[in-house]
Amino acid sequence: MLGLVVAMGIALSDSRVPIFDKAGDWQGACFGIGQRLGPPAAGVLADLHHGFGLPLLPAALAIAVGAVFIALDPGFSDAPQP
Repeated sequence: MLGLVVAMGIALSDSRVPIFDKAGDWQGACFGIGQRLGPPAAGVLADLHHGFGLPLLPAALAIAVGAVFIALDPGFSDAPQP
């Protein structure tokens, strides 16, 4: 889930667009919710399916979706490099 949250934050936190000014707030809130709900949900799924294969699938999917968001963001490649 972390990959999706980071990608959304990068993609949406453009201060030049007023509607995205709150993207950092949303990013923090989503990250906090994921940190609170993710581990217990993964534990329950791991107990039910006798392994962590199933709980890791949504995490891998979220990272892949985040990578797509970053790749499709035209402003990401134009960002100044440190």
